[in-house]
Amino acid sequence: MFKRRTITGLLAAASLSPAPLAAQGAKPLSRIAFDPLHEITSSGLNKVYAAAKEPGPNRLGDLLAMANFGTVDIDWPTGKLTLALRDVPGHVRRSQELRFDQLRIAT
Repeated sequence: MFKRRTITGLLAAASLSPAPLAAQGAKPLSRIAFDPLHEITSSGLNKVYAAAKEPGPNRLGDLLAMANFGTVDIDWPTGKLTLALRDVPGHVRRSQELRFDQLRIAT
């Protein structure tokens, strides 16, 4: 998997705007961030790194140090998308709602 700077570099080289949304897993920490792309990172259910410390001036809230999974919910009629980090039973622990126009998605 490419790292964010690699993806951004490839897009810049191709004269494209940065991707508006990135989703990734298989990291031992979880977060929702923006800088300038919106990003959701989920640690998964099998590995938790409770002592994770990662600088994040663009992160929304603290890192989530518990078993979790990420979801992207799309509401086509209202033109909104919700990024969420959920605990094992499925309760939302962090979320961010985005409008399609923020993501440059044509409706």
